[in-house]
Amino acid sequence: MAIKAIVTDLDGVLTDGGMYYSAKTGWDVANGETHEIGLIKKFHTRDASAARWLSEKTGVKLFVVTAGEHARNNAINASRMEVMYLAEPISQGVMDKLVWLKNVAHIYGLELSEIAYIGDDIIDIGCLSVVGFPSCPADALTTVIGKCDWVSSRNGGYGVLGDLADQWRRYKLLEEKNDG
Repeated sequence: MAIKAIVTDLDGVLTDGGMYYSAKTGWDVANGETHEIGLIKKFHTRDASAARWLSEKTGVKLFVVTAGEHARNNAINASRMEVMYLAEPISQGVMDKLVWLKNVAHIYGLELSEIAYIGDDIIDIGCLSVVGFPSCPADALTTVIGKCDWVSSRNGGYGVLGDLADQWRRYKLLEEKNDG
């Protein structure tokens, strides 16, 4: 397999797509102020482990792209992505993911056939249609599943990237770097 980069959508792949909002206020002990609690998202640690393995052991670049663009949402996403060993910072507010993908491929000297893409929704279909390894979570839209060569056994937010990395490691589909 000649995969050199993985691009993954965020909401619905690295999260379960749910967003938990709170209209309550809380007390900030450190600052002594009342503030809005806001938005909560859940990420799976297996995805972070997979990102680290991919980066450190295989050299495969990892990119995360999302159409989401609300400041509170972006702050949560950027905070989580900091610890996921990404080749590049998360790209947020991307409404035309195919144009973005082609630009990333050009910048990094990648052929689209050298890219794996993980998506779950209509906005991802353009990218899934042109990459070398289109993939999705088990609970992706039926239309998306029909475009994919690999469907994870896991739902979005439950370690889809980890599942993909585990499959590739298990079947030795990516060569690990020799650290010696």
